[in-house]
Amino acid sequence: PKKKPKPRPKPAPAATQLPPAPQVTAQNLADGQSVDGVVDWRAHTIGAVARVEFVVDGVVLATQTAEPWATTWDATNVAVGLHHLEVRAYTKDGRQAVLAITVSR
Repeated sequence: PKKKPKPRPKPAPAATQLPPAPQVTAQNLADGQSVDGVVDWRAHTIGAVARVEFVVDGVVLATQTAEPWATTWDATNVAVGLHHLEVRAYTKDGRQAVLAITVSR
């Protein structure tokens, strides 16, 4: 009797490659810096970034959808003391990177 040929294994599905995760690599404000008045705030990113948010004490100050990632912040609108600042970068598929610092006024 003839042997039946062995069934061929199904090819594995091609892995879907996600673009690299976003990264916030730098911003012009430094952790521990003292700020006052109108502050020029800029950030640098790498990866497929669709938008960047500039956040002060948990509140989104500005959202940018194209480079350069920059905004101005009037620090006189916050109380004297320590403030938590974040630059959040997002990809189109919702992944995010955050660079956080604390500044004083």
